[in-house]
Amino acid sequence: MPRISLAQTPTLPAKSAGKRALAQIRYLICQASGILHDDSQLLALQHRCERRMRALGIATLPEYHSFLTANPSGNAELLGLIHEIALGQSGAGKHVGHQVNASVEKPSSHATSRGKE
Repeated sequence: MPRISLAQTPTLPAKSAGKRALAQIRYLICQASGILHDDSQLLALQHRCERRMRALGIATLPEYHSFLTANPSGNAELLGLIHEIALGQSGAGKHVGHQVNASVEKPSSHATSRGKE
């Protein structure tokens, strides 16, 4: 599984809480599923997140990231987001549940980098 760190998002300015939260969501997705969004795919990821946020009544990406990491329903929402992403990348109708780590271990907010394997 590819490893990324929040520090590996050089095109996302640290001053923007929304962009920082999107980078953290990208990290969660990669850790849970192995799906890595490069910088050119971040806008598409943001649109998917925003669509799911509207359904949940969440207004901002930082709030959505908090929901994913701190809310009891966050794991199920993360898996739903990953499923939607995988369907979009691999074609409609493909079941990806077996590819996703169903028991997502959420990284601590203090983890900023990891060594390469």
